[in-house]
Formats: sequence, structure tokens, C-alpha cells
Amino acid sequence: MSGKLRMLYRTAGRLVEQLQYAQELFKGRVHVLHLDELIKSPEKALKDVLLFLGISTDRFNIFPTANPGFGLRKFCSNSTASRRLRTVLREMLANELTVLYGAHSPFAHLQREPCQGVGKS
Repeated sequence: MSGKLRMLYRTAGRLVEQLQYAQELFKGRVHVLHLDELIKSPEKALKDVLLFLGISTDRFNIFPTANPGFGLRKFCSNSTASRRLRTVLREMLANELTVLYGAHSPFAHLQREPCQGVGKS
């Protein structure tokens, strides 16, 4: 296994480091799409991806939501376990959250609480 591949396995799960590594590896030819951007404006997100790939945006379709998903409801519930999990994750990912959502960061415009807008069960 090459040194770069070994580094990739060791750092799996550290999003910021992985994005930086991908930027280096692919000489900046990396398009990052945040799920919130896709949800907020699917047509713009698809158009941006197509433009990045050099594909004509003249004809494309947005498909209707087939599976709205309900996984965040449990994560965002008011149960003791869910609240504790959110606290632990926030502490573990503090540096990544700052880099991704802090001022002048790639996703500063998406800054919000993790469960904002999620129906609680």
C-alpha cells in the first residue's frame, strides 16, 4: 500500500483533511457540494455540478423526491441519548465545524444548528 493511500485510511473521517488532500491530489479540480445546498436549491446545485464537469446545462431534469428520509428525526429528538450524541459530536468535530462553517469558510452561508428545521419526534 502506498504512503498516500495509507494516509487516506488513517485520516478517514476527518473531512477537512480529506478535502485538502483531494485538492492537492487533483490539483484543485474538486467540486464540493454540501447537502444543504442541494436541498435548498437542487436546480442550481445540479447546474453547478454540470458546469464543473463541462456538461451542457441546456437540458437536464430535476427528479422528484422519491425518499424524503426520516433519519434526522431520531438524531434531533429530545431524548437524552440524542442530546448526548449531538454534544459529543459537536465536541469531536469542533475544528472541522469551524473550518467548514466559520467566517470566510466554504459553507459560511449555510451556518445553522444541526437540527434546525428538522421535525422532532
